[in-house]
Amino acid sequence: MSKEKQILKFLQQGCSQRRIADTLRVSRNTVAKIAKVAMENPVSIDILDSIDILDSIDEPELHQKLFPEEALVPVLVTPDFVYIT
Repeated sequence: MSKEKQILKFLQQGCSQRRIADTLRVSRNTVAKIAKVAMENPVSIDILDSIDILDSIDEPELHQKLFPEEALVPVLVTPDFVYIT
């Protein structure tokens, strides 16, 4: 299970950010970032409100819903130099 999903599950249970960070051995900044994004993003709020939705969603889809701006970053593809020459 991804750290993002685990953080959201702990947030659903009402755990403090400090306790989540200590339990999952991640930085408090990471927990704060996920909590902030989950509260600001309307799609993420639905995920945070329902345990069933959080359980049914896979990690890449969850990451895309939490951080939709990262999907807009272009991916550089290395040209096939053997084919070109």
